[in-house]
Amino acid sequence: MAHIRVTKAVGSQCPDKEGARHSGTFYYGGPLDAKQVVLTHIDYDGYYLAERITLKIKTGLGTLNQSGTFSLQLEEPFKIEITGAFRAKLISSSLDAFAELLTVTARAGIDCTEVLRIGAERLN
Repeated sequence: MAHIRVTKAVGSQCPDKEGARHSGTFYYGGPLDAKQVVLTHIDYDGYYLAERITLKIKTGLGTLNQSGTFSLQLEEPFKIEITGAFRAKLISSSLDAFAELLTVTARAGIDCTEVLRIGAERLN
């Protein structure tokens, strides 16, 4: 389980607002240069939807600082795909097993940059 908090949202077309909190899963299966963040139960203007972010790591593979491209799929009820660039920094956390600061910037045509703090739940 991942705890996701939007720490910054800049742009008129961002799907999230600064301070928003979501829950979801962090998935590392598949190729080493890709990972997925699946957000669930998001209340956005009265809609509950599933959002899947796939990160394709281009630089920093195996390090604490990574960057590359992302693809975001908004599933029911919208069926929208957004692409762009990301950079991520893995940080230590006393509250979580680990945390990641993820900055996503959409490509031209969508005015949005968001910074997400994703904390992986510590299992005891």
